[in-house]
Amino acid sequence: GLIPGNSGTRNMRDNLSDLRAQVAANNSGILLLQQLANEYSLPLVHSYMNFIQSNAEVAVRAMLKQITITHQTNTLHAIDYMDDGSPIKLQITIDPESGSAKFDFTGTG
Repeated sequence: GLIPGNSGTRNMRDNLSDLRAQVAANNSGILLLQQLANEYSLPLVHSYMNFIQSNAEVAVRAMLKQITITHQTNTLHAIDYMDDGSPIKLQITIDPESGSAKFDFTGTG
């Protein structure tokens, strides 16, 4: 890493354990989705998946519209830093009518 005493990873053993847990969770998810499709049919599972995605979109757009009202701006800024000190910059520009947003990471590096 660029910071003295920083290797760029918090702990290799922890990272590998995290990856194993993620693989196990994905495998469980695959099994559960296969069981749902077998029990209810793949088209029905797809229909519910599409409904969940559409509902999430409506909720996020409503939240973004509300943010423009609450904060009286359509532009939000944030900055955070990686372990090596590299900045992660974000500017979100929200369309207050549609709730759509542009995420601009210019300056990240």
